[in-house]
Amino acid sequence: MALDDGSQPRPHFLPPALRAPFEGRTWREFGYLLLSLPISAVLFGYAMATIALGAGLLVTFLGVPVLAVGLAGCRGFGMLERARARGLLGLDVPDPAPARGAKSGLMSWVGAVLKSGVSWRHLLYAILHFPWAVFAFVVSLSFSAVGWALFSYPLWHWVFPSHLDQSGIAIYSDGTGDGFFLDTPFEIAATAVVGLVLVLFCPWLIRGLATVDRLLVMGLLGPSRLATRVSELESDRGVVVDTAAADLRRIERDLHDVRDLARGIHPAVLTDRGLDAALSAIASRCTVPVTVEVDLPCRPAAAIEGIAYFTVSELLQNVSKHARASRAMVEVWQTQDRLLLQVTDDGRGGADATAGSGLAGLAERLDAVDGILVIDSPAGGPTTVTAELPWRG
Repeated sequence: MALDDGSQPRPHFLPPALRAPFEGRTWREFGYLLLSLPISAVLFGYAMATIALGAGLLVTFLGVPVLAVGLAGCRGFGMLERARARGLLGLDVPDPAPARGAKSGLMSWVGAVLKSGVSWRHLLYAILHFPWAVFAFVVSLSFSAVGWALFSYPLWHWVFPSHLDQSGIAIYSDGTGDGFFLDTPFEIAATAVVGLVLVLFCPWLIRGLATVDRLLVMGLLGPSRLATRVSELESDRGVVVDTAAADLRRIERDLHDVRDLARGIHPAVLTDRGLDAALSAIASRCTVPVTVEVDLPCRPAAAIEGIAYFTVSELLQNVSKHARASRAMVEVWQTQDRLLLQVTDDGRGGADATAGSGLAGLAERLDAVDGILVIDSPAGGPTTVTAELPWRG
């Protein structure tokens, strides 16, 4: 299925193998492979000149700043390559953090560039991508040209007897007019069939070649895994702070009822008897009958146990307030190093973790501890919400 106006699915009447040669993705990726050769040639030449000039001048003071400027130029080329991958391959690679020195000044910047792994990875990309670009250019262009030429052979077969003094494509020729030529109707049709096979095969070949380019761009031109993880942790810290503030406001609102306040605090039954007893207790307060099944070999870490308890509590409150269900079920089990929770109800469905909803906040809380929340709630029901948490026992 494809999107016609961004929202309405449009059915395809041809299988993917027949659509592929004419799809925009194929031609964008083919264009990427063709452009890679001239761009990578320039980048490779620049990288070699940078290494040669910088290394040659290392015996003098100028070698270090020249090498740093060369690496900075490679990072500039990396911006071009990321933009090209974004436009033609649909690959959105975040820009790595710029090289900044601990202090202001030229030498501090030079040191930061030379110590940056990102800078050297950009240089490595410039060196490695050139031979790959040559290979991908030759293979993709050769297969595409030969495939379309053979497929269209019945249309231009007349060129040989009219202008080349031979009856067709020569499989073998001794130069005197004797040999084997593709000139009978059967041979011409067979040639077109071979061409059709190549035409149908080329898009998948092009996609395979483009996949290697994707891996090179992601692996060498993006931020490091450590930098990405630090960014994620900083984002998660913000979520945790916001969640804590929201919990504090909720507790303050509930101060008028000691019962609501008690439900928002880590219950003693969870500490003493674990998830089975604690979840059975909150299930008994739900407005619909709830079946609880907990199958755990042992207890997870206390923090994870608490998050699991509050997750189920929030989901059962949603069932009570919004689902219009007649029954619900809570299941808890362990899979390898993950704790899984599943809450199912037979209500009206339509639950959605859009921004601002309680489910959205719950998903953010789980994400802060490397957990995930999956919602399956078609209109008319039933609703199944699955939460996954690290075990950390």
